[in-house]
Amino acid sequence: MEFVGLKNNSINCVFLDKTGNIWVGSNGGGIYKKTNSNYQFNHLNKNNTKGSLSSNKIRSLYEDQFGNLWIGTEGGGVNFLSNKAKNYNAFESFTFSKESNGVTSNNIFSVTENVIDNDNSILWFSTENGGLNKLLLNRNDKSKNFNFVKFNTPTSDGTNIKSLAIHSIYSEGKNRLWIGYYGLGLGLAEWDKAGDQPFFSYINPRSFLQKPYPSGKIFGLSKAILSVQRLWKIDSAPEHQQ
Repeated sequence: MEFVGLKNNSINCVFLDKTGNIWVGSNGGGIYKKTNSNYQFNHLNKNNTKGSLSSNKIRSLYEDQFGNLWIGTEGGGVNFLSNKAKNYNAFESFTFSKESNGVTSNNIFSVTENVIDNDNSILWFSTENGGLNKLLLNRNDKSKNFNFVKFNTPTSDGTNIKSLAIHSIYSEGKNRLWIGYYGLGLGLAEWDKAGDQPFFSYINPRSFLQKPYPSGKIFGLSKAILSVQRLWKIDSAPEHQQ
């Protein structure tokens, strides 16, 4: 079986959107989108056209509850495609900035969402070397008004993240975010209301995972499953270590 139009063999992520389209993020070749049952792909990449991708190295793909597409790139920050966009030349990028309209790193590894209600969500963006970014998103928000809250000052008092290197994140319900630290293990952020300051806990896997204990390099998180160079299942939240 030949996938017509797929010209990059290094694939970082694959994503199925709400309408059944398959999106493939490559490491240097941009994005390939499957458009029909004949395995043909449209190719989206960084070029000189206004509104193209900001980087061809794609780390993550995510569609929020409103149908907007979020793309985590290596070197190009976050790319955003509104559900109102009429074509694929309407990407907007949010790159490194100390201001609220930018993110803490141009290397975005993971994107996830806490759905609060039908009109409101919390979007999270983890980075290779810049910690965590939070975006409160309303259905009617305009991209020019996006304000990212930054968590990029590692502490041990629960007010911020434990480490800047976060390769994976997974949202649970309305008020919980699991954090996969690279080389440090597992973290958890919890809050009451969407706009509240989260409380960050560090969970020592040695207290509940099988022995021998793996490296602590967490590459992926999914529902009840942690990828820590091996797969581990957590049935309930373990006791937190502050």
